[in-house]
Amino acid sequence: MPGLPDFSGNVPEHRKWGGANFSNNLRLWLSHPGCHSDCMMLSPPPRAWVDWTVPTDKSGREIGVCRTQPDYQFYLHWLADYLYETEIPVPACQRELVERFRSGDGADDAAFHLGEDMGYLLLDLEAYERSSLEGTSWEELNEFEREMYESVWGDDRETYSLEEFCASREEYAQIGREAREAETIPEAIGHADIPFRAIFAALLREVPDHGERYRCLDRFYCSFNEAASK
Repeated sequence: MPGLPDFSGNVPEHRKWGGANFSNNLRLWLSHPGCHSDCMMLSPPPRAWVDWTVPTDKSGREIGVCRTQPDYQFYLHWLADYLYETEIPVPACQRELVERFRSGDGADDAAFHLGEDMGYLLLDLEAYERSSLEGTSWEELNEFEREMYESVWGDDRETYSLEEFCASREEYAQIGREAREAETIPEAIGHADIPFRAIFAALLREVPDHGERYRCLDRFYCSFNEAASK
């Protein structure tokens, strides 16, 4: 179902980190199938939690995640109008992205590329965020990534350079800042569009047709879920 992912906070065992076990846990993460494979060769798009308004259901409860297709459709119809009608200032870190998408196919470009990039990066971002929040320095992370580059990849190292395999100091700092910013919003709200609300609001205000706005947001989630499932 092309619905919204349920970010319930349940972390798979191979992504649980902690204190003295940092070395073993990081090794497990880097060597786990599907983790850190084709992901961090992408630079993560800048995220910003500047708006996390959500609709309420018939009982007055906030819809923080969508677990059914009707919930998903209701949320997207609401979001298509909310982003069209609400002016959300674009933070400095995302202005370049807005202009880049605007020079292409606008909201459609943003929906496809942001959805796909975030889907591919999902596992890596969660692991990097956790390490940053637990106080792991970039130097410590980089040491382990270099070791994994040598031991896990073996002959396949020629596919990617060391620089492509490892998160840069700047990327890790960006992810850490964003992880701390994300902690300011209620834990029960987990819609994947929220870090890009300002981008979508800026671009969807140029799309007067509700159906087109809905289709664009649906494309974001379909791209996200498809990439995340690979």
